[in-house]
Amino acid sequence: MKSELRNSLKEKTLESLILLHEEFKDDKPIQVPNRIIEIFDEMKKRLNEQKSASRFHKQEEIQKENELRSDYDNPEEFKTNHQRRQSKFRA
Repeated sequence: MKSELRNSLKEKTLESLILLHEEFKDDKPIQVPNRIIEIFDEMKKRLNEQKSASRFHKQEEIQKENELRSDYDNPEEFKTNHQRRQSKFRA
């Protein structure tokens, strides 16, 4: 393995790759059960959903922070934004 790649991997990952290499060095096919592939796909899907939700909440926080800054800079806009927030809260 190239040293750059080797240096960037965690120890357990590197050990796993070395063991796989030793086991399948004679060009034996690596057989991965369909169930393992399904589990991997489901985990990947869940992680992507969590990332999307996290990004959405982060964008909401940024928008609220920007509104607060704007409120401080412009008292009339503060009044309008405050009224809008109050109506959202009541709904």
